[in-house]
Amino acid sequence: MILLIARLAFAAVFVVAATGKLVGHARTIETLAEFGVPAPLRRPAAIALPLAELAIAVALLPAATAAWAALGATLLLAAFTSAVLRVLARGGEVDCNCFGSVGSSRITRWTAVRNFLLLCVAATVAVAGQFDPSPSAVAWIGDLDTAQAAAIGAGVAIVLAALNFVFFSFTKEVTNGR
Repeated sequence: MILLIARLAFAAVFVVAATGKLVGHARTIETLAEFGVPAPLRRPAAIALPLAELAIAVALLPAATAAWAALGATLLLAAFTSAVLRVLARGGEVDCNCFGSVGSSRITRWTAVRNFLLLCVAATVAVAGQFDPSPSAVAWIGDLDTAQAAAIGAGVAIVLAALNFVFFSFTKEVTNGR
């Protein structure tokens, strides 16, 4: 059940990140430029990146594809973490744009730590999923009655709102040097 919860959480994170990047397409292109992506690759990458995040999110739901999706998440997070570390090492000032238009902040050490922690969890889900994929999120959700689905939906909304508040408040404080 823990793997299922981790997969659902990752799916939610990747959907929010992809949606933000797609809605803020122009800002995504600017961020890619700030990260040093060559000009001819920026527009295609600004479309491919959120589509890859959405594909990973969807593939995390069925048990049959969950481990491979978690491996994809691990590789994507490794690339993100590498890019963040490169920017930090050269002392660059770059907006993260990790969640696109949903919330933008400057890259800090916290960004690298957060990405590394997400990377570790994704790798754990990928490895553990090879041995025990856990229940399919699609089947599990389909087995819920209306009241259970509503309660879980409300709980998820409350948790996401709380995490959003804490994350963006903490990130803003870290960015402002408090």
